[in-house]
Amino acid sequence: MIPLFNNKKFILYRKLLLPKLIIGLLLPLGSFTNNVLTTNCDQKFTFFFKMQYDDTFWIGEDLYGECGQSNLIQIFLSGEKVQAKKMELAQFEKWDWIEQAKKVMRIESPFTFIPNSSQTIENDNIGIKLRKPKYNPDLLNKFSDEFVGSCAKQWNQKMGIKGIDLPQSWSWDLDLVYYHPDGLYFNYQIDKVYVFPESNFLLVMTKYDKRCAGGDTMNGFMLLKFKEI
Repeated sequence: MIPLFNNKKFILYRKLLLPKLIIGLLLPLGSFTNNVLTTNCDQKFTFFFKMQYDDTFWIGEDLYGECGQSNLIQIFLSGEKVQAKKMELAQFEKWDWIEQAKKVMRIESPFTFIPNSSQTIENDNIGIKLRKPKYNPDLLNKFSDEFVGSCAKQWNQKMGIKGIDLPQSWSWDLDLVYYHPDGLYFNYQIDKVYVFPESNFLLVMTKYDKRCAGGDTMNGFMLLKFKEI
């Protein structure tokens, strides 16, 4: 019988392979946690337009990172009924055709506001006085304890409106009509607000400063109906 280590080819193979095996064995256990499946997708929402006599909103969603996907979100409101439809574009970030569609639609023009450094929006002409919600440690603890391996979608499916804090308002009574399921709506920042005075709708774009377990952002948007107090 020929001794195994007299085989020159095997000895060469062993010399090449062994250092790699040793390096792998010496890695700390935490190094392997990075192999958990993640997508690291950054969301970007763009409001396009709202129909004037038909409460339909057109909003674009671009998902960066490993997603590389663009979706058109249409929200249809009719009395108490709400429908949301999402359609994926054939090409990422190809929104040029929206301007052409906008030209042939009769739309309701909104007022657009960006909050100041204290996350407050105030305008006497429109009558808006809005601020991000108060910090909510209870919802944060619940999310951290029970949804640590999840994202906003799972939270919203389980919690519903109990997991949502509306913006603070001193001039309007706000009624939540719709919220995007991939956003987290407590301890968020207000990114931008669109006010539709003809139909009394408020579109609030939100940002969340932490990512979920899969590395995705949890930004979103809410549609609210408002009336003066």
